[in-house]
Amino acid sequence: MNAINQKEEDLIKSGLRKHGRLAYDSALSKNISVTVLRGNKVCQVNADKSLTIIEIRDKTKHKVTQKKYKLK
Repeated sequence: MNAINQKEEDLIKSGLRKHGRLAYDSALSKNISVTVLRGNKVCQVNADKSLTIIEIRDKTKHKVTQKKYKLK
């Protein structure tokens, strides 16, 4: 059963990576800026791919992970 859960989790992560990238590229192609987290920096990426740092966050003591995934 554990192997099945791992396979499902890998499939979900793969889908999120793919569709997240498609949404990112689609927004930039429509001249919509995108806000992303890069390391500890909150950045805005503009349509011309220029990067503006909005805020620099302190490093956290805890790593943030999502334990459950739900498909709607």
